[in-house]
Amino acid sequence: MTKFVIFTLALLLLSTDVNCGKKAKKDWVKAYVEDRISAFEQKLKEQTHAAHAIGFTAEVSAMDVHYTVQLATILFDRVKVNVGDAYNPTTGIFVAPYAGMYVFTVTGTSKWGKTVTLELTVDGNRVAHIYSDSKNSGSYNSGTKTYVQELEKGSQVSVKMGAWINNYDLHGNGLTSFTGFLLDRY
Repeated sequence: MTKFVIFTLALLLLSTDVNCGKKAKKDWVKAYVEDRISAFEQKLKEQTHAAHAIGFTAEVSAMDVHYTVQLATILFDRVKVNVGDAYNPTTGIFVAPYAGMYVFTVTGTSKWGKTVTLELTVDGNRVAHIYSDSKNSGSYNSGTKTYVQELEKGSQVSVKMGAWINNYDLHGNGLTSFTGFLLDRY
């Protein structure tokens, strides 16, 4: 639609009387139209890229992990995808590059015969619990939660060991994961 409007304006300019030769007028209009189309395409590309360029999935790679304190930040060290590089596997923290609406999914897998609780935190505040109980099942069990959260630019999101069960054993091996992506940029 915008290309059509620019093209129509160019035709109108060509049909008006300008104090220059016909070839010079055509060259000027052509350069102007090409410049406007290029600027529009660049702006559209930046908006589209920015709106869809944030997302990550990371997993705990170790078979079994024992944390020694509650609320320890879990390090999802096996990064599968990290578009926009907003997730840091060294710290286990996702930093929002833009204000907007984000979606996070956390899957926590308890070790055989154990119970595990995890907490999704935003700027240090718990926003969701994830619970998995393998005590009586004779196998590994997983708990998953998907959470939609508004974030400000610079907000920090992480997953921590839960504070309400004194068991800090987690089964990894790719079965405990943390995923997040930008749904809508403000």
